[in-house]
Amino acid sequence: MLNDCALSWSATQGRPIQRETNHGYDMNLPIKAEVISELERLESLVEAWDDLAVSQSRPRSAPAWVISWYRHVLPRRARPRVIVVWDGETLAGVMPLFVHRDPLGLFKYQLAGTHTLYGVEPLVRPGAFEDVSAVLGVALASVVPRPDIVEFDCMVDVRPWLQGVATQWPRRDPEVADRTSQEHLTKFGDGFEPWLESKTPMFRKNLRRGRRDLGMEGLRPAVHLDAQSVIERLPALARQYESRKGGRGGEGMKFDARVCAMISDAVTRLSGSGRVCLATWEKPGTVAVAHLAMGAGRELSAWVCGFDPAVARASPGIVNLATLFEHAAGAGYSVVDLGPGEEPYKLRFANSERDLQRTVLSGRNRWPLHSPVQLLSLAHRHALVDRLRRSTVRIRRGEIVPRR
Repeated sequence: MLNDCALSWSATQGRPIQRETNHGYDMNLPIKAEVISELERLESLVEAWDDLAVSQSRPRSAPAWVISWYRHVLPRRARPRVIVVWDGETLAGVMPLFVHRDPLGLFKYQLAGTHTLYGVEPLVRPGAFEDVSAVLGVALASVVPRPDIVEFDCMVDVRPWLQGVATQWPRRDPEVADRTSQEHLTKFGDGFEPWLESKTPMFRKNLRRGRRDLGMEGLRPAVHLDAQSVIERLPALARQYESRKGGRGGEGMKFDARVCAMISDAVTRLSGSGRVCLATWEKPGTVAVAHLAMGAGRELSAWVCGFDPAVARASPGIVNLATLFEHAAGAGYSVVDLGPGEEPYKLRFANSERDLQRTVLSGRNRWPLHSPVQLLSLAHRHALVDRLRRSTVRIRRGEIVPRR
């Protein structure tokens, strides 16, 4: 179990990590890092942090979502660790992490939002990446408790970050395991209609038919931007998402009361900004299909969706995603990301893709007998953890009956 007293460390409790630079910064104002574990302290950084998310078009990395995840979804035995980098009085970088003990007893650092938001990334002020990433690397290598494993998941370009961290790592040759997946994107050139015209005649025909069938059920499209309207429809979205998840074998996050509280918190924080939207087809008292998305800068990120099985024959997911796309193009977004995965509907909508990387960095303790597990290679350790996790899931489902 993690202990708050043992984990607490910040620039006010320990010496800030500093590095002088001559890459366009005032030599009288050193770049320094601060490790924050108190959410109240993070609240004071929201405005500057959000500016970084907007400038980099990283909606899932916005503080409204990250802080809400910390408050409502952070695992019970985990603790926040947010490394922020200051250039004088200016916020130059943010790396939102959390630390916990994995099933093998090792201290593991992961990006905030893991297993829920999928895609929270470190943020750096434009033009400052080299210096800021190096200082972040120093801070991460010396944070308390000392990392055994650091995992960067669903990042667009993890290699430059890995360089900044690895050069400061206690081990001379840190052990690394990589895995790459693809994220599907839709880029709007001249708006929604030209994009729609670029699709196949069969795609457009099926879309018109789906809209007609939903309309015959008395349903109408809507896009909700205000917090109250979105929050009122969350229970319906949660039910539909869980139903859809069950149909695909149980893959995906658990859309429970904690996730609902996180979304409500984030939506309230962003109320009035137009950066959270819920696209639906509905009639009074009934939401038949819903799709939640978040935006920042030029990018809108489609997140959770669900639909009522009663209207499944009308392809409600496809029809509603088109509604979301039409809103995105009209609201000035030039890119919609559909997330990783090879679902057929994503391939129908996407016209571009980018690599997402998952990198695990091993920082074995200098005293390997501290834990016999650390004598195993990184690949074998992760295979063992995955096997334990799968067995636990099967036991919970009743597929395996433990011996007594």
